Amino acid sequence: MKWFSDRNFTISLGKKIRMKIYLIYFTFVAAGTFVTSFPIRITNKEDCRCLDNYEARNDPKSGYKCYGLVSKVISNCNTIRRPKCLCTDPTGVLTDATGTWCTEYRSGREIRRWSCENRNDWEAFFTQYPDERFPRV
Repeated sequence: MKWFSDRNFTISLGKKIRMKIYLIYFTFVAAGTFVTSFPIRITNKEDCRCLDNYEARNDPKSGYKCYGLVSKVISNCNTIRRPKCLCTDPTGVLTDATGTWCTEYRSGREIRRWSCENRNDWEAFFTQYPDERFPRV
């Protein structure tokens, strides 16, 4: 059965219903993405925990944030503190999609890569925060 007919354009009733279902589905997906893309606004100073050398200050528009005391860096409250990677004689510490590594570079090339030497600290951290094992770089 034809719902709409024109010489150049025809839509059946089944296609119209499917189009409405797709429209409703994409509306919910878009609304969910929009709502979850905003960070949670912290309104109590007690709920805002900051890293060392940061202090919680209230911003009237966005709630409490952590303001750097030494540098002019602003970060979100309750940021996860990752352990420092301890290495013996590295030329750098690398964090990529596979984790954090001690590295040795020569002439701009990576010569070798090894795990951080404070493995117990990292395992305790990953036990507490399993989603942080492979960071989003």
